Amino acid sequence: MSNSDVCELCQRANMKLTFHHLIPRKMHSKKYVQKVHPNIELNRHGINLCVPCHKQLHKLFTHRELALEYYSAERIITSERMKAAIKFNAKQKKLKKPL
Repeated sequence: MSNSDVCELCQRANMKLTFHHLIPRKMHSKKYVQKVHPNIELNRHGINLCVPCHKQLHKLFTHRELALEYYSAERIITSERMKAAIKFNAKQKKLKKPL
């Protein structure tokens, strides 16, 4: 994880951040997910995202896609589906006061 007060996708500071489980909690009990990620502590494997980036991420990807394909910040950032949202969110006004 990077700086704790910066969104790890759009890099905006002074935003309300939420913890995104890189492997969705709903998928933790799935055998095929455990097989692909045997050495990851699933509840702690995540990144801090601003609310707009977090919402957009869940609109664009299914839980299965997140668990099996987009399980790192790097994979999310380089995704063609997410690039436009990250670019848009990065241009939005930053809050004057941190939350």
